[in-house]
Amino acid sequence: MAVNSEGRLKTPTDNTSHSTLVTITPSSISPSFPLPPPSVAEQRLRLSADERREYYDEQRNEFENYVEEERDEQDERTREKTEQWREFHYDGLYPRYPRGW
Repeated sequence: MAVNSEGRLKTPTDNTSHSTLVTITPSSISPSFPLPPPSVAEQRLRLSADERREYYDEQRNEFENYVEEERDEQDERTREKTEQWREFHYDGLYPRYPRGW
């Protein structure tokens, strides 16, 4: 938006070589009256977005719990197999591995 030196909008007939910078601030464009409440459609959109977000959060949490349980079970199986291998191959000459290894 171009403004001439008198503060009016420039028209194609204004041949001035300079323009005035106009700054628009939120207070200059905000209404002096309260905004109306959101419409029913807007409320439905917000509600559906909230439900969708909640659904995906729940799905992510369930998957993270599943992955954590699977990892714990795999760690336990590996620990048991390692312990069985060490017990089977222990020849009695060297100190045994501690159980935590």
